[in-house]
Amino acid sequence: MENCSAASTFLTDSLELELGTEWCKPPYFSCAVDNRGGGKHFSGESYLCSGALKRLILNLDPLPTNFEEDTLEIFGIQWVTETALVNSSRELFHLFRQQLYNLETLLQSSCDFGKVSTLHCKADNIRQQCVLFLHYVKVFIFRYLKVQNAESHVPVHPYEALEAQLPSVLIDELHGLLLYIGHLSELPSVNIGAYVNQNQIKLFPPSWHLLHLHLDIHWLVLEILYMLGEKLKQVVYGHQFMNLASDNLTNISLFEEHCETLLCDLISLSLNRYDKVRSSESLMSDQCPCLCIKELWVLLIHLLDHRSKWFVSESFWNWLNKLLKTLLEKSSDQRRSSMPVIQSRDPLGFSWWIITHVASFYKFDRHGVPDEMRKVESNWNFVEELLKKSISVQSC
Repeated sequence: MENCSAASTFLTDSLELELGTEWCKPPYFSCAVDNRGGGKHFSGESYLCSGALKRLILNLDPLPTNFEEDTLEIFGIQWVTETALVNSSRELFHLFRQQLYNLETLLQSSCDFGKVSTLHCKADNIRQQCVLFLHYVKVFIFRYLKVQNAESHVPVHPYEALEAQLPSVLIDELHGLLLYIGHLSELPSVNIGAYVNQNQIKLFPPSWHLLHLHLDIHWLVLEILYMLGEKLKQVVYGHQFMNLASDNLTNISLFEEHCETLLCDLISLSLNRYDKVRSSESLMSDQCPCLCIKELWVLLIHLLDHRSKWFVSESFWNWLNKLLKTLLEKSSDQRRSSMPVIQSRDPLGFSWWIITHVASFYKFDRHGVPDEMRKVESNWNFVEELLKKSISVQSC
């Protein structure tokens, strides 16, 4: 099996199509891991095991076997595949937010065993529609979005004029979507466990589906922003919003702001777990409340490190260290506004704890397969700072 997984890294598109690999289906976050098929660490539908991350980094078609028909159905409506996002982008994002609201309203229903099957089906259907739409946005950018020549003075067709505005519209809509869903750390606590019916089918409450849809949205927004930059090879400006520095919002600034916010949320979720664990058990306790949170960490490691090698941007460790240093600052008014306002009982101990756990995620390759020989990027500078702080605390 190890040889097979290693060889899959070098498969071409055509070979993968013949083998019918998992990535033919739109991937999504899932905790439902079936270890009977070779001991996978992540779900077969995940962004790692499906090969979606590899395709993103290698700039390949996100879903080569999907959205090939002339029309597609999204949110119960038929759309023309090659033009829908240009002609109806704002309407589609409005329908997306409407579906999100519908899922949120399901949380108000009492989730007793008699209703859980119906609620699970409704919530799962909403989530699948939303995830499908965001994957369609990715595919549209890769296949159909044309790079416009800004210096051309030739009269353009009305559709081409709309198409030229699409990247800016996407920046605005994605930013609005992120504002709508808010922080991961602000979601109500979710019981990760599932109901199991008489057919041994796992049924999850609406809160579980909402959490995982939020995870999908946060990650897929990063993918879309990354793909926009790769496709257009230029900065895309939004029209409606400004960033935190009151500058015009761009695909790059939105990507970086969202990365920081997402890492802050992951730190916050880890902090909640750390503060509930005894010091003697901290290293043995799992940092992630859900397998999908762990996958999100791994995805961010790969994407940010890849981006830092090819663009003028920070590596994963630099991102994380910068935020942890902010957490270690005693004065709360010196902290970044995006940093969750959470007081740790032991900021120094937490910093040691989280970098130890996160470093172990480096062993997972782009397919989510553990490779003990895989190189862990050095984080010595920050470790050295923690050592100095630890020594100074002990000497006091």
